[in-house]
Amino acid sequence: MKKFCFYLFILFLSICFIFWIATMATAFTFSVNASGTGISTIGYHFSDFSCGGVIRSGGITVTPGTPWPVINNQFSIENKLDPNFEMTVTGTFEEDSRHASGTWQAVSNGTQCSGSWSALR
Repeated sequence: MKKFCFYLFILFLSICFIFWIATMATAFTFSVNASGTGISTIGYHFSDFSCGGVIRSGGITVTPGTPWPVINNQFSIENKLDPNFEMTVTGTFEEDSRHASGTWQAVSNGTQCSGSWSALR
């Protein structure tokens, strides 16, 4: 399986490289299947992430029963991580399969927080 690992830096705009080190930021990682047609896992890593009056720290990995589809190099992942917290990550892989970018949205206690991300594999 080919593994793509991208970090979403909510507090600081950054690009991840071959070795990823997440310090003082909130990040996500995900794995793309070998055929490039689906995302088989996504991991959320929170470090003092604030949205909706709640500060979150820690991590959670979500593995769907069926991989989230990658169609025309685009994907969208929605997860309800707890009863009052949802995350949506959308993105596009560049033709070289090394770059990706997109948007993220969190809904926490009815408050919407959002931004954009960019990454290098």
